Amino acid sequence: MDEQSTKMVFLRGGVAVVTGAGSGIGRALAQQLSAAGSALALADIDEKGLVETADALSRKGAAVSTHVVDVADEAGVSAFAEDVSSRHGRVTLLINNAGVALHGTFEEISLDDLRWLMGINFWEPFMA
Repeated sequence: MDEQSTKMVFLRGGVAVVTGAGSGIGRALAQQLSAAGSALALADIDEKGLVETADALSRKGAAVSTHVVDVADEAGVSAFAEDVSSRHGRVTLLINNAGVALHGTFEEISLDDLRWLMGINFWEPFMA
């Protein structure tokens, strides 16, 4: 079996978890994983975007669960993991795609803003 076939077998029938799936790269990853045959557990803080992603994939026959999660909230991430495990039974791929950015000078960005950024971009991958 060639490398491409091996990758496709891994995805087909698997369960992929994608954070930040409500738009952009996360949505595109969800589309590709679904096309490869993975069931999906999609997470985002943006419920509207998450529902749009899930609806589009469900119309194409994908098995999708949605989870509104703030990935900077440790308790929320733990509950998310339990929910995914309960609904899907397993996870074969986890993509921590959620991320945020700040723009401004050091004087313009508050300590609370930096805590928010670090909670999502730095700590979230450790909690997942």
